[in-house]
Amino acid sequence: MQANNTFDCQNLDEDLRFLDENGYLVVKSVISQEEIDKVKSRVAEVRKHQGARWGEFGTSLLREKFIKNNSTIKLKLYDFLFMAVRSVLRLVIKLVPQVRQAMSLYTRVPMDYKHTSTLQREIRQMMLCIVEQMDDPKDRRVCDLVNCGEVFDQFYQNEKILALVKYLIGDDFKLSSMNLRDPQKGIKNQDMHSDYPWAVRGEKYYACNALWLLDDMTEESGATRVICGSHKWGGLPYQGMANVKDNHPDEILVEAKAGDVLFVNSHVWHGGTAKHSDSKRAIIQSFFVHRAHVPQQFHRFQLTSETAERMTEASLDILDIPNFKKAEKVNLKSVS
Repeated sequence: MQANNTFDCQNLDEDLRFLDENGYLVVKSVISQEEIDKVKSRVAEVRKHQGARWGEFGTSLLREKFIKNNSTIKLKLYDFLFMAVRSVLRLVIKLVPQVRQAMSLYTRVPMDYKHTSTLQREIRQMMLCIVEQMDDPKDRRVCDLVNCGEVFDQFYQNEKILALVKYLIGDDFKLSSMNLRDPQKGIKNQDMHSDYPWAVRGEKYYACNALWLLDDMTEESGATRVICGSHKWGGLPYQGMANVKDNHPDEILVEAKAGDVLFVNSHVWHGGTAKHSDSKRAIIQSFFVHRAHVPQQFHRFQLTSETAERMTEASLDILDIPNFKKAEKVNLKSVS
């Protein structure tokens, strides 16, 4: 495995050629240290706010209602229910390991949010959160950042990054999900993977990921590994590797500075690496897909009323929530 130099985004034509050939691009100094400090401060507040539900993939609107209404007893009972279910499931999995696979299958199947009740959505999000926490407790996440405060809006509205999204996917794109990943010391290699379920070959791509570095990304802190050009191979990692956690002879490490954005064609083979140091290595993942595809987070049905209040027509379009007036948005997204 060898570490490569980061790419300085200076000349547009050269940048796009690099992205086309290699499947990734490092865009330098997109956000300042002052902005990073504000984001980190807000992340700490969100983690405290989430409590036992840390890493929840979608905001629990029912839990938000309890907090907003100062329903302390209801909130404590709801969190106790979550922890009880989590403990029972952990015990069941120890006794019957096959249950773990069934849970994973359940959480991977997209939910039809349009034709489900609030209770059904709450149960699914609770299960998703439990699965995420059990998958790797050393991979601390804060999810659904669209609903976590205005400070995160820049991570899916930045014009420079959106220009790259449009170049790769075309004008018909949307934000699929936006999460923070904060791997801890001792975490192992991520599976070599692509962020798209099917292999593609050619010049048409359907997904991309903008990884916003809140800390320096180095070999010691678990830099992202990439196999340059693999987005053109027309295959998936599990088809070409005996063990997707192993190092690949053609992989390189992408090292970059806090404030940079690692822009990745989601069809390229890539993955985080083992973290050997105590240094922080948090990133915000803004994942975009073609509008025809099912998103990871259904913003249309998951916006809190507070988030809906600040939405513009442009941000609604990126979230794939068209044709709503502000009053209708707030009413639609609020929990009854």
